[in-house]
Amino acid sequence: MDSQASQSQVVGDVNVKDDEDICSICFEPLDEGPTQTLECNHTFHRSCMKVFRKKGVCQKCPMCRGALPPSQEVMLVDAFHKFKQIESRLAYGGPLTRRERRQMNEVVELWEEAAEDENSCEQYYMAVLYYKGCFLEQNYTKAAEWFTKSAEQGDFRAQYYLGSMYYMGFGVKLDIKKAIEWLKKSTEYGNIISSWIILGRIYYHGYGVRTNYKEAFKWYEKPAVDADNPEAQDVLGTMFLNGWGGVKKNYRTAYKWFKKGANNGDSNAQFNMGDMYHKGKYVKKNHVKAIRWFEKALEQGHEEAKKRLDRIIAKQKKQTKTNVD
Repeated sequence: MDSQASQSQVVGDVNVKDDEDICSICFEPLDEGPTQTLECNHTFHRSCMKVFRKKGVCQKCPMCRGALPPSQEVMLVDAFHKFKQIESRLAYGGPLTRRERRQMNEVVELWEEAAEDENSCEQYYMAVLYYKGCFLEQNYTKAAEWFTKSAEQGDFRAQYYLGSMYYMGFGVKLDIKKAIEWLKKSTEYGNIISSWIILGRIYYHGYGVRTNYKEAFKWYEKPAVDADNPEAQDVLGTMFLNGWGGVKKNYRTAYKWFKKGANNGDSNAQFNMGDMYHKGKYVKKNHVKAIRWFEKALEQGHEEAKKRLDRIIAKQKKQTKTNVD
């Protein structure tokens, strides 16, 4: 009998497993789901322990009455604080101390466990670690998998990342339709300006869709106004300059947006400022100011600015030669 105590018993046609193979809370086999082993060595389903913690009269092991470890929620908060203390060093690729590596191992273990329990926040954190190669080896495929799980539960941050990954083809097959779907979802409850900017680019440049200036204007307006985004400001200036996107042609408004974008460092806006001074649109022709803006754009590698400067300089040399003759 003693030699058979650790084995399953067969009663009739029913295979009865030992108590060690059964969750003592739900009386179902332990291999039917993720488990949690307490310090007292009693093992239960993690889902059962969650319910037990919420409904239990006291926070003790249901088998031996030993004290329960901190709840997953408490441990996750502690893990997040540990991560924030190490985050900046990870971001810049700095070496971690032994203590910090041990802490990060604990953080990842907790996040992965919670992520597998369908916790959308920890699914997002796991995805970010893989996406950025932060402590874990960079893996866009695994990042996309975790972002998908989190995004499907409504995390707008994960929806943004997933949309941008479909936009760029990182970890997933490039799919503009899915990019648009997830980016639009992220804008419903979140305020990640990059979502608006990418959507604006898609419709403005016609990436995978027909060019739609009206739709582009809608998505670029918020970043231009609320976030002082130079790319969006330049695009709005272009819209008003040409009367695109359902707005009337208005050089004054175009100049206003170009100037904002140019002062914020956008090379296209700087080129457009130079162009307005060069051609005398809304402002008086002023070749000195035109050259100044073209030079600023050229400093950032703007090819058209280089061509324009070359033409202006060639024309000035020709005029100088004519005057001398």
